[in-house]
Amino acid sequence: MDKIKVAASGIDTLVIGFEIQEYLDTECFEMLTEAKEKAGERMFNSKGYGLEWFGVEFSISARGSKGYEWVLRNADVTVCIAREAKGGSIMPEVYVTFSSQNLWANGPEKAVSDFTQWLLGWAVPKNNRVSRADLCLDMEMPFPVLNMETEVVTHARVKAEYLESDKLEHYLNCRKHTGYKFGQGDLSARIYDKTLEITLKQKEWMREIWKASDWDTKSSVIRFEFQCRRHFLKEMGVTTFTDLMDTLADIWRYCTSNWLRICDKGSETNQARWESKDYWQIIQQSFNLFGQANGVIRMKAKQVRYDHLIRQIRGCMVSAVASLGSGMGSVAGMVKLKQDLYEMFTSEEFKDDIAKRQGLVSNIDTPSNHLLETALKMGAKIEGVEWKE
Repeated sequence: MDKIKVAASGIDTLVIGFEIQEYLDTECFEMLTEAKEKAGERMFNSKGYGLEWFGVEFSISARGSKGYEWVLRNADVTVCIAREAKGGSIMPEVYVTFSSQNLWANGPEKAVSDFTQWLLGWAVPKNNRVSRADLCLDMEMPFPVLNMETEVVTHARVKAEYLESDKLEHYLNCRKHTGYKFGQGDLSARIYDKTLEITLKQKEWMREIWKASDWDTKSSVIRFEFQCRRHFLKEMGVTTFTDLMDTLADIWRYCTSNWLRICDKGSETNQARWESKDYWQIIQQSFNLFGQANGVIRMKAKQVRYDHLIRQIRGCMVSAVASLGSGMGSVAGMVKLKQDLYEMFTSEEFKDDIAKRQGLVSNIDTPSNHLLETALKMGAKIEGVEWKE
């Protein structure tokens, strides 16, 4: 393969919900309500109505969105605002999508800091939580044509080829491969020709970002992108924006080393032993571009329902007493069962079995206690475990 080098790395999409303790002046919303009504008038063709709100220019939509009364947009952010402040008890009262151009031009820290300072002018934020973050690496290199069956090793259940200008998941542009998609839902990935995409979607400003890394303006730039949503981020210990920035390197390392790899097919059937392609090794080693790696491990909690287990246990106990009752009577059978259960609960063997099972109920991708123990000895830390009811 021809020369390969990194052209850019960063967060391309960021969505954060802000929990609001209180609004400083609810009368300021009257301006939004009036502008929203004007946005719905035919003369504006439902494209929104321009207004300045707390010193910032926006266009307000004629309709709200999913529980949010007002939706404001400009080149930097899309802001959804709920009418009442309830401290995030139902949902984040302010839901913000930071534009790609804003994130690349200013960096995520400044983009979020600037918005937060503006937010403080009319609200009292309580907490923030990240709903989505798209991490990406742009590589100056020819487009990699993949054999989806023999070169892709991934936990994703969905794999597809696609082209940006088409709605279909699998197609070619003049018989030329232009993109791949892996996974869906909480974690997904895309590999695609970014030079083609910025032309189709008129994102020419991205070329200036690449030029800062000595892009020759002619070579193809391929984007490797991971879309991380709320549930996956929580498994990586990310709740707030600060958590995200502290964990970016670990997220990138997990995505490129555990969840998805592009490999040369080896002679062994164990795909874990297949060697990553040269360009993929560069991608894996680029985790340091996202900050310091702290050894964070993805913790996945299996969906174990306590009430369901209790019902199963009750059924087993009824059967046990019934089998004993035929010989000694139901009352004597219940007494014996109680004695047997007490002896079992107080035994060291039972306690050891509980400890082992806990390592399987809340585990990393591959249930392996020795792997977890080894990682902890190497300085890894468990950021959190989410239990599902």
